Amino acid sequence: MTQRPLWNFKWTVADTDLMLAAARRGQTPTQIARAIRCVTGKPCAPHEVERVLRNADVPVAEQSA
Repeated sequence: MTQRPLWNFKWTVADTDLMLAAARRGQTPTQIARAIRCVTGKPCAPHEVERVLRNADVPVAEQSA
């Protein structure tokens, strides 16, 4: 039985800075995830962005209906 690692080191400091800056500009997690995929080439889902933003105590922009 393999155990999941306690920490996820998928995101570099630069990736996290990009997410935080985009969130402060009011972008939604979907928009931020799309930008991360384009800039870094790494797979990124909106729920991963939300987790990073929550951990940094940054408010998440709401999706417009």
